[in-house]
Amino acid sequence: MIQTSSKAVRVLFVENNSDDVDLELATLRAEGLEVEHRTLETATALKAALAYENWDIIICDYWMAELSGLDAVRIAKQMAPAIP
Repeated sequence: MIQTSSKAVRVLFVENNSDDVDLELATLRAEGLEVEHRTLETATALKAALAYENWDIIICDYWMAELSGLDAVRIAKQMAPAIP
């Protein structure tokens, strides 16, 4: 799901728990940020999101069923090293 706004920070969540995403979004919004986001949990989806979309930040879970946090960071560093 992607939510849009012209002034939004674009956040890519690599996360398999929607409750965690909701908590993270609430925290970002509580700081006054408008957030555009997408949530994914597989290497294939991560590679596609990095190849075809622009992101301001990636927030990644460590323990996921189909993709480890370390593998997600490796993919992100290889494909989009400038994104924190």
